[in-house]
Amino acid sequence: MAENVGMTKCGEGLYGAECNQTCGHCQVNTTCHHEDGHCLVGCVAEFTGPMCSQAATTEFQLDESEKTGVIRNLSMVDINKESLPEIVHTTKDVLRENTTTSALDVILIANILEHATRLSNIPIETATDILEIVEIVAGLNQTVLDQSNTADNATNRVLQAVESLGDSVSLGESGSTRIQTNNTVLQVWNLTTVSDSHVLGLELALDSGEVTDITDGQGRENRSEGEGRYDNTDTAIMLPGKMGRSIAQKYPGRDIRISASIFTKTSLFRSIASAVTNADSRHRHATLNSKVIALRITVNGKPKTDLAAFGKGSVTTVFTPVQSLSKEQSFRDLSRCVFWDFSLQDGKGAWSEEGCHHSDTVQGKVVCECNHLTNFAVLLDLYGQESRKEKIATIHKSALSLISVVGLSLSIAGLSGTVISFIVTKKLHSSNSQQTLFNMALAMLLSWVTFLAGFSRVHGHVSCILVAALLHYLILVSFMWMMIEGILLFLQFKARIGRFSRYMLKTALPAWGLPLIPVIIILAIDVNLYSGGEQYCWMSRMPFYYAFLTPIAIMVSANIVLYVLIVVSICRRRDMSHGGTSYNVISIRASIASFVVLGLSWGFAFFAIEDARLVFQYLFTCTTAFQGILIFAIFTARDPAVRQFWLDLICRCKQVRSGPLPLMQSAPSRPVTKETNFNRSK
Repeated sequence: MAENVGMTKCGEGLYGAECNQTCGHCQVNTTCHHEDGHCLVGCVAEFTGPMCSQAATTEFQLDESEKTGVIRNLSMVDINKESLPEIVHTTKDVLRENTTTSALDVILIANILEHATRLSNIPIETATDILEIVEIVAGLNQTVLDQSNTADNATNRVLQAVESLGDSVSLGESGSTRIQTNNTVLQVWNLTTVSDSHVLGLELALDSGEVTDITDGQGRENRSEGEGRYDNTDTAIMLPGKMGRSIAQKYPGRDIRISASIFTKTSLFRSIASAVTNADSRHRHATLNSKVIALRITVNGKPKTDLAAFGKGSVTTVFTPVQSLSKEQSFRDLSRCVFWDFSLQDGKGAWSEEGCHHSDTVQGKVVCECNHLTNFAVLLDLYGQESRKEKIATIHKSALSLISVVGLSLSIAGLSGTVISFIVTKKLHSSNSQQTLFNMALAMLLSWVTFLAGFSRVHGHVSCILVAALLHYLILVSFMWMMIEGILLFLQFKARIGRFSRYMLKTALPAWGLPLIPVIIILAIDVNLYSGGEQYCWMSRMPFYYAFLTPIAIMVSANIVLYVLIVVSICRRRDMSHGGTSYNVISIRASIASFVVLGLSWGFAFFAIEDARLVFQYLFTCTTAFQGILIFAIFTARDPAVRQFWLDLICRCKQVRSGPLPLMQSAPSRPVTKETNFNRSK
């Protein structure tokens, strides 16, 4: 049965903001039942109108379990000093039942713990039950925990309840207490009444698992600087030396508590994004690589997190990593000293590095320092030092962009020269090969102009789709003309066919028409397949492979077969001295060179994946960017008529640029006088 989340009574007759303020567990996305004052989290279909705020944008439908009815009833009971022990103990017993626990149950349990730990002087037995409930919750299925935290910040609120428990547990005459379960330790000292006020922290032994206090004589300053100072330390946290005494002296007569906790099961400390959160969320592949240890200082129940209030120094944490590294890897490069920030991700909690840094590595132990107090741990970046990788990636991205812009600009100039040469040189109009070259150059020219003009214009949805579709079409057209060039050479050389009647009609229709088919198919399936990039206008991965690279692979393969047949035929010929044959061989060499430049570049695109991506990206960019210049040099510039046209054009430009120089040279010379000679001598 699905139900709305968080139906916990918060007061009769209360609604809106007043209800949310009174009902402490209500979070950002909660609203209040207008009729009987229930706090509602999110919306479901059956809750409309006044029962469901229009501002609630997320829907949560969580299933009940066999335990839900009992736990819901417990959460509805007014929790006070008399009812607290029974409610907590009964909740623990219900959780221990061998039945499934749902995300809704976790939310209701978080409500119970949240209200329970607000009371003062909680008995040790009840505090132990609370810690055991936390341990049972931490052992639940991770999906259930994630759902509960997504719906109502439940796991984050359970962790906050543990912090509050240290402030409210009864300490007795000794002024200190330790509550220890299988996977959790909570140690609390009251510096006002404790006989030993120079406590600094807590340490978990590596060999025995024994938990011991750290006092003035055992702090970091008092440990030798040798390699063995943390030999038997699994996890530890310690304040700067003598800070315990300075705190007691600064707040005389106040209720000063220091509480430390260790979590060996860390499933509650899980960011919903499964990543460290540090403004830009850059550590997307980090994983928790240690136990979690915490330290908290309260004065009259108010937490003091900034250590600067108690003097100079920072809190030191020592961790034995769960996953060891190889000799080639460095903990300094791969480890992140972090703390759990309860406020991040809209109250769901996440890891943050703010105020923490890696201080040292001693015999495989990671030593961290932070300038504030809370829950601390070490993250391992599985993909290396992400920040450094991102800097390197940015450099490569800039380099590839520069090569593309410069190379494509030169390529556009070369292709423009090829197109202009064909238009102005009438001799080329009668050549089938030059007609093919003209169309291929025109298609490539249009594609690269489209690329430079619109490839990165991702803000306009329609224009971005248009750019991607045009690029797809024009590049396929370029390859069609390349394949037609191969077919033409094969027929001319192998079949001895000189000219073809109606050549342009027979070739232009398939070359410019067939590439429309895959483009139309993609547009018919889903136009959004042409908006496959966040930073560029291009198609999605699936159509890229099937509607782009596959046709190109077919055309390239066909050309390879044709050129192999041509080369084999050339090698078998005995007499290569005839002028016509020599010219054909030169044409074939030029055509094969052009095919290699055009086909090889897109061959690199096939291999631009996984670890070899960067190398092939550079190869693809370099070979693609300079295609136009190479085509102009191989095909166009070697023709004498074309060379003469460009030489004449360059000479005319020089003459125009030289201005009145021809007039001065054609003017009649005047006799040189003495005055003139005198002036020149000056």
